[in-house]
Amino acid sequence: MLILTRKEGEKITIGDSVVLTVLGIKNGKVKIGIKASPETKVMREEVAARVRRINYLASTHGEDDLEEIKRSWDGGEFSLEGGNED
Repeated sequence: MLILTRKEGEKITIGDSVVLTVLGIKNGKVKIGIKASPETKVMREEVAARVRRINYLASTHGEDDLEEIKRSWDGGEFSLEGGNED
């Protein structure tokens, strides 16, 4: 893991198409701006984990289960019970 220290207004470049900018620091929280190409998926980690889990469930369950999985996702009641996604 690369660890960098940046001040407000400073940037970090990742590859050719991602630029992170520290927009502000307040009450122990860092506000970050992300500029990326449209093809680059940018998600909060908790959302990305949820997407991975729903994709795993969809790939390991039958077609009849997909509607239930969709309802769980849409209703914000998504459960992480069941199999291992690794």
